[in-house]
Amino acid sequence: MGVRSPSPLQALLGFLAAVLLVLSATPSALAISSKEADVIDYFIENIGVPRVNSLPHFAPFAHSSSFSAFAEPLAGEENTVGKDKLKRLSSSTSAAQYITPRFHRILNPKTHRPGDKTQTAVYTATESNVIAALNPRQGAIVWRQVFEEDDEIQAFYTAADAVLVISGPGGCNYRLFHALTGWLIWEHHTHVPTARLLPEPGFPGVDASFITAGDAGGDVAVLANAEVVKRLDGQTGRAVWVWSLPEQAGDNAASRVIIRVLATSERIHAVSLAKSSGLISDSSYSISVHTLAHNGTLISTRDIPGSSVPNGAKEVALVSPGGVPHVVWKGRDGGIKSSPLYASGESKLPASQSIYPANADTRYARLQELGVAGFERGLIAAQREDGKGEVLRVSPTGQLQMAIESEEVAHDAVYSGCFDKQGNAYVNRVFFGRSQHLLNFHTFWADANDGKGQITGYSFQYDHDLNGAVLAAPFEVSPVNQYQLVTRSVFVTSSGSMRMIQEDKYMWIREEGLTETTHSVIVELPEKKIGNAEVLAALQGEGFVKRIARHAASLQSLPAYLINFGKRFTALDGEQGSAFKGPAGAPATLRAPESTTSSLPKRKTAEAAIPANAKRIPSKSGASDAKHAEEYAPSLAPRFADANTTASLHRDLFGFRKVIVHVTKRGKVYAMDAGRKGQFIWEKSLVGYGSGEGEAEPKIKILSVFQSRGFLGAEFGPLVTIVADIQSEDDAPVLTRVFEFDPISGKFENNVQEGYPIALGPAKDAFALPDAGVGAAAGRRLVGVFNSHDTLLVHPLAHAAAVTSALNGKFYLGIATAGATALQGYAIGAEGASVPTWRISFAPGESIAEIISASTDAISSQGKVLGNRDTLYKYLNPHAHLIITTNALTAAASAYLVDYVTGAVVFETELVNIDLAHGVQVAFTENWIVLAYTTVEAEEGQITRLVSVELYDGGVGDQTWNWTGNFTSFWSSNQEKREGVQVFQQTYNFPRVIQALSTTATKFGISIKTLIVATEDGHVFSIPRRLLDPRRPVGRKVTQQEAEEWLIMYDPAVPDQPKWTISHVHTVKKARRIITSPALLESTSLVLVTGLDTFFTRVAPSSTFDILSSSFNKPQLLLTIAGLSLGIILTKGPVRSRALKMRW
Repeated sequence: MGVRSPSPLQALLGFLAAVLLVLSATPSALAISSKEADVIDYFIENIGVPRVNSLPHFAPFAHSSSFSAFAEPLAGEENTVGKDKLKRLSSSTSAAQYITPRFHRILNPKTHRPGDKTQTAVYTATESNVIAALNPRQGAIVWRQVFEEDDEIQAFYTAADAVLVISGPGGCNYRLFHALTGWLIWEHHTHVPTARLLPEPGFPGVDASFITAGDAGGDVAVLANAEVVKRLDGQTGRAVWVWSLPEQAGDNAASRVIIRVLATSERIHAVSLAKSSGLISDSSYSISVHTLAHNGTLISTRDIPGSSVPNGAKEVALVSPGGVPHVVWKGRDGGIKSSPLYASGESKLPASQSIYPANADTRYARLQELGVAGFERGLIAAQREDGKGEVLRVSPTGQLQMAIESEEVAHDAVYSGCFDKQGNAYVNRVFFGRSQHLLNFHTFWADANDGKGQITGYSFQYDHDLNGAVLAAPFEVSPVNQYQLVTRSVFVTSSGSMRMIQEDKYMWIREEGLTETTHSVIVELPEKKIGNAEVLAALQGEGFVKRIARHAASLQSLPAYLINFGKRFTALDGEQGSAFKGPAGAPATLRAPESTTSSLPKRKTAEAAIPANAKRIPSKSGASDAKHAEEYAPSLAPRFADANTTASLHRDLFGFRKVIVHVTKRGKVYAMDAGRKGQFIWEKSLVGYGSGEGEAEPKIKILSVFQSRGFLGAEFGPLVTIVADIQSEDDAPVLTRVFEFDPISGKFENNVQEGYPIALGPAKDAFALPDAGVGAAAGRRLVGVFNSHDTLLVHPLAHAAAVTSALNGKFYLGIATAGATALQGYAIGAEGASVPTWRISFAPGESIAEIISASTDAISSQGKVLGNRDTLYKYLNPHAHLIITTNALTAAASAYLVDYVTGAVVFETELVNIDLAHGVQVAFTENWIVLAYTTVEAEEGQITRLVSVELYDGGVGDQTWNWTGNFTSFWSSNQEKREGVQVFQQTYNFPRVIQALSTTATKFGISIKTLIVATEDGHVFSIPRRLLDPRRPVGRKVTQQEAEEWLIMYDPAVPDQPKWTISHVHTVKKARRIITSPALLESTSLVLVTGLDTFFTRVAPSSTFDILSSSFNKPQLLLTIAGLSLGIILTKGPVRSRALKMRW
């Protein structure tokens, strides 16, 4: 018989094999390798919440660049600047101590010509101790410099193409950066940080003023430590000369401090204060002016006649109308006074000028400087006690008069000033009106109408409850005609956001409040399911014919399914791949240059992209009003996610896609989609920011955040619980409230948005209660609050009686006493009442720094099998808590493992000679404890110690644990055989300073745990546990039995292996905490690092044993399968013919 042709089924199999062979060239997207940086992870670069309080001033204010004309920033647009205007190009010729954000136009005055292209950036110093430049067009980071925590930024000044930053105690460090690139040009150290002074009226006692106006390369006069004035060379930072107040001011030098320094083209003025009254309740300060020549020679020291400043430097300002410098201050009588700083040829200064409010029934509350525009025009903003404001003008001759009076009462008003490109001065006043929820932006044209001025402005809707009060509003203007101008402003809000507003439209938003995250929760998403209506339509009321027709119609999706199946089989890039790839047009990851000031290398700038924590709202010409309203969204995300958004949030194939909930110390809550590179899903404020108009904002302290319920189907979705102490007003009592919401939609449980009041606070502790068999139908963890009366309160209240009854005598906790000098243990009795059971008092000077409970990760094995086949049983005590204490007197720390049932100290160790500024970082999982601290040794210098501790039960023989609930006592079935706890401890050296650490977590706990550490230099490492095993033999070779356990000989140095770096090319600065979460794959653990930056990735501690690796030869496998299939098809006919012949 001849060879038979393949059957249709065989032909189909051959076709599928060919298709799979073609698709085998598709690259892998699931293999976990270094090639997948920015594919399987995401990175959000931040700068921190902008600082808005000018240290020597009382109220927040804004400062804009002199002469920063409104134009498209960083785009190289043309801007015509006359030669006669170059003298105004420095934004710091006033030497005002500004710390708030500002616009600044970058140019080199030596090479700039009329018509040359210029660039504008927004500069800000932040609460995270960062100085940064932002692109005003989309809010991207152009560059940033991250300063050390002990080198706090005191002030910064912008001039031409440079930024001068003063930092450190008493202004001990001066650094000059290039304004466009962030390169360090020079740095100068004025004194050692320990030599700082703390003058009462002059804190922080720093200032600077460029001697050559508008020339960043010119010399600069600086003030340090409230007593020393220096002239620094503008090219090198070298000190040209030094003038010290104590050496020049005679016998009264000890009572006098310098608060300001101002350089003019002819001389340098130092303004000082001296206490004029010995009575604390009735003290005031007199003002003196020390005039120096440019060579450092003292010309004169003159007292300001009649000067009496009640509250020190915060009520003193400088202006220079027409180039004549004046000092302005608020007097004891509530009036504003001014005096020139210098009078040529006169032995005494002329009498000061005074002005009082137009309304005689009120007084001036505070004064605010208005940047370079106010400095050069002699303009000062004065806020009155009745809520109205005035702009005051000082003339070159010293006359003080009111330029404009506001009609609206606004105790929360903020002011700033700027120039347009023609050199005209403007002052803005921004305030909120709660009656109509309007934010008002009023602009005073200071030079219009022959100097009489005029006011224009606009108002727009503002969500004060979500975003808080506006704390600063630097702005730029571009006049359209003599009655109209275009403005844009950066609003800094009390929620921690930065918002660029052009007229009444939002251009971009940066949510820098994320840098103040105190708690984060990683929430697993539900599976993707067909909706109920679709299921009913498909399965109910459908006959056989209709079902066949529906199935036939579905065949049109077969090619797409086969292609997708091929991709998943060959490249594993199906559903999961999209979970880590943002949608089209998603914000790109930033790679802007930055560094720490420990080395401050010169860096090149990179092309800045739109940050993931910012939203740019594009404008479209000809758009309708409705579309305009959608484009200019007032927030990054809605308060609640809509149905379309929640429907798209579902679990991917391997459980890598998660929802991450961040809670900040300001009470703001954000939900982000880890599968969309940190896209915001929703945002909300727990308690709001008050009613506005200058009223106090509620105070909130987050106590605990946890996921109280997982996804239990359509009836019960996931639930996140927040417990917080809240004080609505200054004189209101503190209440402990419980907030519960769906982390996917953001909707509150039972629509209770204000939270459930559970106790009169402040609470001593808040936590998730163990499962006591109550509320199991809802599958939720109940909330426990230990109040100020030492009583356990339970939420929901409906379960309180049953839960406290179940926990009676079976639940134990430890609470730090007042001052944290002792730990008090309690047992919960009837109706939640507590019974003191034990107390641990620490040594003098020792206080509790942190209390850590063991992680609740899955445990796959309760013991470790040794090489000789014996077993070490892990010490797994659910009541064991690790107590970290520090002692500032001895520069030491201690770790105590305390059993909360008996109060027994199971294990303790002391860490000596530690750097308390870096603290002690701790990880505690199962029976493994890791302590990391920094020490300074005479021979080794600064080094990080890693103390690895493993605890095993001291008993012998077979042991099992009788668990009768997670909250019961810890007992062994053969308790009589127990001989205490075996402790293995070893210390290792790590070459980098560690800021945070944690351990990996997998679904079943089978994979080997690794240590995840975040270092001070911005790297995130995954260190194998085997390397930190405390049982590694010391001083000898490993035995055969130890080799079977994979033990290696002890080496104190942990190598700095680049292959352990899981942060790839990203620099994750100032990491504060690391959270890990399991995926559906046992091999994989998800890692979230939060701090200044946010980083999310995944690691495989035991390699990817449950998925194909990136090196797996898929084409060879497919070719083998295809070859075998083809062989079967070709040989089937001959084999059948041969068998038939054999039968004959």
